[in-house]
Amino acid sequence: SKATVSVLNWPSRAPPLPLRCRRHPSAPHPPLMATVLSENLVVQKAKVENLAHVRSLNVWGMELADVTVLKQLPNLQVCSLSVNRIDSLAVFAACPHLQELYLRRNRVAYLRELYSLQGCRRLRSLWLGENPVAAHPGYRLFAVKRWSCAGGGSRGNAHFAPAP
Repeated sequence: SKATVSVLNWPSRAPPLPLRCRRHPSAPHPPLMATVLSENLVVQKAKVENLAHVRSLNVWGMELADVTVLKQLPNLQVCSLSVNRIDSLAVFAACPHLQELYLRRNRVAYLRELYSLQGCRRLRSLWLGENPVAAHPGYRLFAVKRWSCAGGGSRGNAHFAPAP
């Protein structure tokens, strides 16, 4: 015996699927990825077996807001976290070997955040361009003064992104 197959009248062309939902223009953009930097992501990006071996980390453009895991990276020397949503530098106080810190296009807004970097005695390069703090009229002068005093002049060669 033969089975009977019924065919439905499907449209010859399916309607296009919307690519993105409409949102109000003033609504914040939804995060593209997780906003918390995890231990697994750090190990994956740094290509090491455990956090103690991380010396360099490049995790840019991932909409990260919480980078607390960096407190577990005492040997971190170079850190690139540009194009994220970081608003505080406090976590970097736990990175005494930090030499280069790239935080372009984040959300650091207050000059007082620079105090968090006082313990980073080896820090020689800091990029904070396109952060709200860089628009502050006293940003550059404040940063250079804090830099020179804290390290006995050893950090005078730091690169501070100019205010727009």
